[in-house]
Amino acid sequence: MDNKETQRRAIKIAMDFEKSQKRKPKNISEKQSGNGYDIESGSRKIEVKGFSGNLPSRIVFNYYNYRAYKKNKNFWLYLVYNLKSRKPKFTLLNKKEMRGEEYVQFEVKLDKKKLTILDALNDICVYSRSCGIAPTKRICHAELVSAS
Repeated sequence: MDNKETQRRAIKIAMDFEKSQKRKPKNISEKQSGNGYDIESGSRKIEVKGFSGNLPSRIVFNYYNYRAYKKNKNFWLYLVYNLKSRKPKFTLLNKKEMRGEEYVQFEVKLDKKKLTILDALNDICVYSRSCGIAPTKRICHAELVSAS
């Protein structure tokens, strides 16, 4: 099972759960909206993380997930795991239940003439400079994680 199929199955399980709770979920994951979550269900903003095997000991949010977590009061994380088995499991965490180390996260944008670093939470430019670097491949975004 590849990553795309794992995530597709995880989202289906999350959608089915939301429907069983008499909510009306909407899958927005394929729109690539940059919202940082996969499902809108009423006021809930739900990020789904799917794992073919056991639940990992650490979950890392990307730039968009982190921004959604910080900005949305009703942010939920659905962890769907053991997807290779006949009986996948899942755990739900709302924003209030999430604990762990918090790192400063940045979005890095690089084009042919300019390097820009944006603060993940506040969407403000923290660094910008012109450079003579021409990327050898297309770069949509990258992340820098620092323990400051």
